[in-house]
Amino acid sequence: PSNGAVRAWVGGNDHRYLPYDLVDAHRSVASTIKPIVYAAAIERGLEPCDYLDNSKKTYGAYDDWAPDNFDRDTIEGEVAMWYALARSLNRPTVDLYFRTGLDTLRRTMKGLGLSTKDVDKPAMALGATEVSLRELVPAYGTFATGGQRMTPQLITRITDAQGTLLYKAKQPRSTRPIQESTAADVTAMLQRAVSEGTGVALRSRYGLTGPYAAKTGTSQDYSDAWFVAYTSKLVIGTWVGAFDPEVHFVSANGTGGQLALPIVGRVLKGIETDAALRKKYVVDFGWMTNHDVDLDCDPRHERGALERFIEDIFKPAQPDSSRNKRPNIFDRIFKKKP
Repeated sequence: PSNGAVRAWVGGNDHRYLPYDLVDAHRSVASTIKPIVYAAAIERGLEPCDYLDNSKKTYGAYDDWAPDNFDRDTIEGEVAMWYALARSLNRPTVDLYFRTGLDTLRRTMKGLGLSTKDVDKPAMALGATEVSLRELVPAYGTFATGGQRMTPQLITRITDAQGTLLYKAKQPRSTRPIQESTAADVTAMLQRAVSEGTGVALRSRYGLTGPYAAKTGTSQDYSDAWFVAYTSKLVIGTWVGAFDPEVHFVSANGTGGQLALPIVGRVLKGIETDAALRKKYVVDFGWMTNHDVDLDCDPRHERGALERFIEDIFKPAQPDSSRNKRPNIFDRIFKKKP
């Protein structure tokens, strides 16, 4: 992530039988897009301990779209932003999408090198947009470096058989699409995803001890499984699926945690057991010491009676959503008698 150097690239099983590089394939990115959405929200001014709505909603302006959490979490109320990302919850992520605003989201995604063609659709916040590994890995690399995005570099130098230098690449270009504090917040939340969220198998199944931050992704019908993990010195992005999206799993065996995470887990296990590789790649995020990331808040927050009363009076109704079409307080007070 610090210089854009590509260490490994696997785009298919055998180029003779599948002459297409799937690293460049644009596929449904699923929940691996969420850290980008959360980064945009933080750029807008939200914080990891802000609470998001986890209630079941129907969005009438979007064909009665009613997103639900993958694990069918039926506990409503509110959840902390860090908890929503660590557990990859859908309902609060949609709430965050509407709070963030399209301009901020569009600017953040463009800065991270991602297409903004679906940004005006709230389902995009849950992964209903297509991204390639070639685009996604540098975006996560921006979080690893503290907000600096490096252009990937495949070739650094070319020599002949005698070692004579024939070509030396120029230093890759870098940009700063997000603030260092934003990268710190996102990284801290994705470290929680490894310690207690959707990426916990890196610890429990593979016994990894490094300071990893990571995110899973599973597209609809289990057609695409994703997992991205990083330290300050290495980013590994994986996608597992078939050449034809119509070929897919029919159960939870097709999730990012079941299909893509094990690839990263085995690679990182090999790195951790090699002293030289561990020293080179399993490195903490030293730049984060400049920031006091606050995740010290309860994961869930139940609104009290006074809060609900005030919300009923002052919170503007969203024209694109409803919660069981519940009338507000004025409707109840001034409802005409039959």
